[in-house]
Amino acid sequence: MGKKGMYIVFEGPDGSGKSVQAKKIVGRLNARGMKTVHFREPGGELGRENTIGEKIRGLLQDKDNKINPMCELALFTANRAQLIEEIKAYTDQGIHVLCERNFLSSVVYQGYGRGINTDFILQVTQMFVEKLPDLVVLYKVSEQEGGERVNRRGEKDRIEQESIAFHKRIFEGYGQLKAVCDKLEIPCVEIDTDHKDWDTYEQRVMERITAMGHAEGRN
Repeated sequence: MGKKGMYIVFEGPDGSGKSVQAKKIVGRLNARGMKTVHFREPGGELGRENTIGEKIRGLLQDKDNKINPMCELALFTANRAQLIEEIKAYTDQGIHVLCERNFLSSVVYQGYGRGINTDFILQVTQMFVEKLPDLVVLYKVSEQEGGERVNRRGEKDRIEQESIAFHKRIFEGYGQLKAVCDKLEIPCVEIDTDHKDWDTYEQRVMERITAMGHAEGRN
């Protein structure tokens, strides 16, 4: 059996820069011959429309939808249950997957943000998501800087338009996420993006990923 592809997750609060960095890293990896597919949560593989994941994304982001915390967690978990099979199909072929967000976002948003017990969230996740990331890159940003970046983007989705108090809890949760990764034995690299030194951040992440090479991913 050939070596498996890596499953890499980019995490961070809104405004941390992870999405732009993800697009650049995927491009650079493919340019180096390290075939990599780009996913996002909620949703799925970028470039594929009308999938179950993208339909769930629409439900979760629609500002007209009033979704209670447990329903929100269930929708995110349902999305992951679908995606993990697609991700494994790629990594089993030796193709790398870079995904923006995974269950760690639920620890933050549905746990710290909505008040659901984080141990319960991890238990639910284990029932449906059997593959852990080979690497998490955690993009960090100050609450003020992150908020300003989101505001500059314009229209906000259902979660982005939540209260200031909610977003304060989100930033608190992201401050604890490295410890969650350590507990689950998931390698985690933290990138502080306040200084906007994007080329340096990009190079640091590239060096870490390429150093891992074509190491076999977790089953």
